[in-house]
Amino acid sequence: CEFMKLEEFIYKMIEINYIPTNQDILFGRDADSWNHKGNLAFRSLVAKYQKEYHSTKLRVDKVAIVAKIVKELKESGSRILKRDSRTNKWYEVDRKAYVEKVGHAIRDRQVIQQRKLKKKPKKANVNSTLRKKIAKT
Repeated sequence: CEFMKLEEFIYKMIEINYIPTNQDILFGRDADSWNHKGNLAFRSLVAKYQKEYHSTKLRVDKVAIVAKIVKELKESGSRILKRDSRTNKWYEVDRKAYVEKVGHAIRDRQVIQQRKLKKKPKKANVNSTLRKKIAKT
């Protein structure tokens, strides 16, 4: 399984006054994290694999897809960073957190899309709208 071949990540502190780059993916659900360029690119990468992930039924295949995304992130130079709330320092998360972040992102994306489909307004029938207008005149 490709998942087992991934290098082991460890929590890695980053320099004190580090400012995340456009390649960094930030942990968090706040607006700054959501709109960060690295997070936008991350969601785009997840979208690329979404159909494949949700069309497979076996857990082992889903794990392999998540591992493929993690591997692609690492090979592109992206890092998933989290800020320590006590020290305010950034650190790179471990392999387990990478897998969890990717897994959550791919599942959350599916839920968001399903909600959008439910809220989508129905298009009015053009013929019935025209008939109503004609009837009023």
